[in-house]
Formats: sequence, structure tokens, C-alpha cells
Amino acid sequence: MARTIDKQKTSAILSSAADVFLERGYERTSIDLVAQAAGVARRTVYNQFESKEALFSAVTEHVWGQFRLDEAIRVNGDPAERLTAIAKAIVAFWMDSKAIAFLRLVIAEGDRFPDLASTFFDSGKQPVFRMLVAELVHLRKRGALAFPDEELAAKQLIGLLNEPLMWPRLLRLDGPPTRQRRAAVISAAVSTFLAAYGRN
Repeated sequence: MARTIDKQKTSAILSSAADVFLERGYERTSIDLVAQAAGVARRTVYNQFESKEALFSAVTEHVWGQFRLDEAIRVNGDPAERLTAIAKAIVAFWMDSKAIAFLRLVIAEGDRFPDLASTFFDSGKQPVFRMLVAELVHLRKRGALAFPDEELAAKQLIGLLNEPLMWPRLLRLDGPPTRQRRAAVISAAVSTFLAAYGRN
């Protein structure tokens, strides 16, 4: 875990570390290489992160920190408008080529380093997922949605978006979707979700 330090310096180190992990892979990345890429003394990095594993966990949090779901759930409006804002945040995150590349890294090196997947999930995806579940529960309490399993509902909403937009990019079957394609998928996803779980 990173110690209390200058936030700007920490962000620069984590950004450089992400680039090194993506360029060289997990196994061939070292604290020394990260320090060199960040333009800081190796001791600076060692003082902040106790190990490469801790650094990777912090990088995971840094990458997932670009997920603006917290901003989306503050949007006022009816359920369709709120769900649309959430859907846009999900799609926008995976439009970032670094997020896609980072997921590829975790998948590619998962057999040799099984802890990478759990780190990716626990330090990155899980906090965002819990935020989404909490928002769906909030909408249910308001009487806007009705579903028996909030985690399943959250996964279904994500699937309606990621299946047509994120997975083809992840597998290099397609390039970044156009703005029109993203808008069409988001609209269809929200309509489908509300058809299943919306309450008039």
C-alpha cells in the first residue's frame, strides 16, 4: 500500500508503472524500471510501495480510478436518465485503450500469476461493481425498479453494454465503436433493462 506522499508524484509513478507493466508484462517489470520511467529515484518508489505486488495493486486502483461511475450516479432525473448516465460511464471507461490493454495483461499472465486476477477484481472492479449495485438498490427502494437479485441485475446491465462494445475490442475483433454505435447500444441496453425491471 502506498504511504502518505505527494499525490501528484504518486499519480506520475502509477501512470508510468502502468505503461511499464503493459509494455514489458508483469514478470519483466521491476521497481527499478518503473523508477526510471517515472524519472524518480528508485528509493522513492521503494519507500512508497513495499513490493511489486503492492505496486501492481496500486496501479490497478489507479486504472480503475478513471471509471467515473461516482459522477454518473449523482445525475438527477428519472430512472432512464440515471441508468443512461451509468451506462455512458461504463462504456466510456472501456473506450480507454489502456483499460482494455490492462485487462488483456491480466488475462494473458493469469496462468503464471494467478494473484493478478484477484488483485484486478478486488482492488479495481469490485469497488466499482459494489457502487453500481448500491445505486440499483437505491432505485429499487424508490420504487423505480423491481428485481429479486441486485447483483444479477447489475451484471446483466453490464453485459448488455460490454458484450457488443468491449469484448470485440478486447479480442481485437473490432476497433473502437463509433459515437453513433455507442449511443445505439446504450439506448437499447437501458430500454431492455427497464423492460425487464422497470416499474411504471
